[in-house]
Amino acid sequence: MKRGFLNAKAKKSTKEPTPTSDVIHAADRPGAIELGEPCPPGQIGYKLPIGKVDTTLPENYVVERPEYAILDADTVNYDEHLVFTTIPSRTFEETSASSPDTWSECLLQGGKHKRSILDTPGFPAPVPKPPQSRHRIGPSAYGVGMFATKDLVPNDLIVAERPILVFPASMPMTQSSATTYEQAVQVHLAEVEQQLKICVDRMLPESRAAYYELHNCHTEDGSGPILGRARTNGIEIGLPVPGINPSDKGLFRTSGVFDAISRANHSCAPNAAYKFNVPSFSLSLRAVRPIKAGEEITITYCHQTKPKAQRQAELLPYGFQCTCARCSDPSSDALLARILESTKPKAGDTPDRMLRSSIQWIKIIEDAKLELLHTYFLHLFQIVMWSRVMGKVAYVKKYEPICEAWCSTVEGESFKSKSKSTVDPQWLVIIPASLTYPTARPLSLHLSPRETHYQFTMAKGKKKSKKPKKMQEVPPATSASTDTIQADNIERVQLNPNFVGLKMPIGAVDTTLPEDYVYEPPPCLVLDANIDHGDDIGFIFTTIPAQRIDHTLANNPDGWAECFLRSGKQKRAILAAPGYPAPVPKPPQTRHRIGPSKHGMGMFATKDLVPNDLIVAERPLLVYPPLLTISEQLLSSYTPAQAIQVHLAQTEEYLKIIVDRMVPERRAAYLELHNCHTEDGSGPIMGIARTNGIDLKIPISAGVNESEKDLLRAAGVYDTISRINHSCTPNASWNFDLASFSLSVRAVRPIKAGEEIFISYCEIAVPKAERQASLRPYGFQCTCTACTDPGSDALLARIKRSTEVIHPNSLDADTLNAWLQDNIRWIKIIQDAKWECLNDYFIHLMQATRRARRLEKPAHVRKYEAMCEAWHLAMRGESVNKRYGHLGL
Repeated sequence: MKRGFLNAKAKKSTKEPTPTSDVIHAADRPGAIELGEPCPPGQIGYKLPIGKVDTTLPENYVVERPEYAILDADTVNYDEHLVFTTIPSRTFEETSASSPDTWSECLLQGGKHKRSILDTPGFPAPVPKPPQSRHRIGPSAYGVGMFATKDLVPNDLIVAERPILVFPASMPMTQSSATTYEQAVQVHLAEVEQQLKICVDRMLPESRAAYYELHNCHTEDGSGPILGRARTNGIEIGLPVPGINPSDKGLFRTSGVFDAISRANHSCAPNAAYKFNVPSFSLSLRAVRPIKAGEEITITYCHQTKPKAQRQAELLPYGFQCTCARCSDPSSDALLARILESTKPKAGDTPDRMLRSSIQWIKIIEDAKLELLHTYFLHLFQIVMWSRVMGKVAYVKKYEPICEAWCSTVEGESFKSKSKSTVDPQWLVIIPASLTYPTARPLSLHLSPRETHYQFTMAKGKKKSKKPKKMQEVPPATSASTDTIQADNIERVQLNPNFVGLKMPIGAVDTTLPEDYVYEPPPCLVLDANIDHGDDIGFIFTTIPAQRIDHTLANNPDGWAECFLRSGKQKRAILAAPGYPAPVPKPPQTRHRIGPSKHGMGMFATKDLVPNDLIVAERPLLVYPPLLTISEQLLSSYTPAQAIQVHLAQTEEYLKIIVDRMVPERRAAYLELHNCHTEDGSGPIMGIARTNGIDLKIPISAGVNESEKDLLRAAGVYDTISRINHSCTPNASWNFDLASFSLSVRAVRPIKAGEEIFISYCEIAVPKAERQASLRPYGFQCTCTACTDPGSDALLARIKRSTEVIHPNSLDADTLNAWLQDNIRWIKIIQDAKWECLNDYFIHLMQATRRARRLEKPAHVRKYEAMCEAWHLAMRGESVNKRYGHLGL
């Protein structure tokens, strides 16, 4: 049976924690705050010291054992303090003899971390094991290391184990004005040592002994023996923490210390890689290239894509200088640069040339022992893809297993789960080799009633030149049940630095195209619409959900969205969404109408509505990338203004493919929408998209760099929702649901029948001048109450400041009640200003709920908890309890 005690408040306990209970670290110093609250000015991030430093603590400082409260080990919904817990939960009677997978003692940054672990599907799974022991720990040229006991091939599991200790890779520090920065760092190191000691004291004797046997290279920088070993041997394990701001991700990084894997030494050309699996809560170490029995197994402690000097700098905290073959070779940096540049597009690229080039680069990378580089996988993937297209079955059979091994080892998932297309002999037979050459006319191949269109050659504007060799014409496929994919930018759309962001022109501009420019429709081929196109395919033109030839709006009133996507990652994210394809949600009765408005046309309520009432939901007519890219090749051929006009003309042609695929009723609805971009070079289709597009916020699959996310955004144009007018004080909000592939509009405050429904086209939590600048592309100047009231900017600033106040965790009833009344006052102010869409409104609602619960005011709790839930469903599209846990936190 599990032992522990549930306390209502975090306070100093008279009981010692048992290894099977959770320990919650309370705020033990004045000014300490709960994680997740805004940080006060005194709290800063810092880089841990290395080497020999002054470790003197302030004279008046006394290290005290942290205060804590003991909770039942199964508890997850507690305040966002530091949490000391055992994962998986261990009963008091269990030992390592009865459970050889053992347990991890964890110091986590709050309940979000623990909830995300326990909610992982399949948790707790057993730790995977190799069929026989494949490693040993023994003396090495670097002290102690790990060695192979069997010959290994790529993706062979060497060892998997749960961490002995899990701890935050970064922690906030509070600096007092009475101490220097260096003293504050030493105080914080002493405090972290005490916190980690709680974890170590909870370990089983065998685990504790194994921890203390690990090397410690941080003996002179103020790190205690526990923290020093954690810093020396920690491996970042990347536990998921849902619902946090991107700016907070650094606070929630986690590392693990392992009995065996932490003993693997470093190499800048490692022969093994690790991946953490949350269901089994274990780290797996696998071979990335063949390893002979007796050979030392190495991993990397630094970034592989950086030159030698930067790698050596990253290794300084470990107290050694790397002397691996790569660091000893003076030409290694130049080779690395060539390898990283090898996936860039080149003039005159054809599938056959790219295939041969990738095969050569695979050999170069393997000779340099740099198989861990993602560039290695990109070349493998390109070989497999082009081999399929060109019918080279032998290459597919050779390189697809290498792709599979690399993905399983480095990414922790099957290559076929990432790129579900398999070798189809019929597909390979009917694709002609002529696709390796450019053509001046569309080339289409019908494969089945459901098809996908690929565009292969560079769809760039070309200067007049010799007419290309005429090829056999194949009838084009224009059915709405097909996919069209522009594949000329494979591995380049989101990864290639040769593409730069393009800001669209607005207003009257010179729309003259260069005299020597001739648009050539890109060639294409057709493939099955259900194929997962992989991560690195370029533009995809597809129908979502997939449409049968015989389907019409009469037998499917939810309709379909014709989509222009930037990557296979987007299509996979859609098809893999839980519940996809779900029906579009519908209100119990019609709640809106489209009619004349003082702004032209608008949407009006036909019923009285309350917050979170569903007004309308529909699938988009058209989905397109709101952020386009323009190649430097185009920019180098023309002036920037001409290049932009050429690009706009090309994009219009791409969007025309989408509109031509629509069923007649939806095409007519699209072309009836307003267009305010008639003088800037946008064609009629693109102009309508720019005027009426709404960001879908389609989630992208894992592994996308921050720099790629903007390129993979998608926007949608709607039959009715796009007719809703703008206000900076909107009474409705929208959320996109991936499962039904539809946008829902819901009320955010009471709306009377006959009242016009408004959404916001811009960020409303900014001053008037910024909002007006954001609205310029729509061709109007907003005259809502927030824009005509001269005091609105000052009021907005006061509202934002109202949520920046930091309150201590423990308060007397009178003070707590005063703060509750302050929340209620601000809720009324925001409602009067009609700014319910502000996040500050939700913060006050949530604080009011929490404080009313602490004051035991059930009527207030019911009122504000219901308002919190309605706000979160309307604004975020999900329950507040699902996102944040119970509001009593």
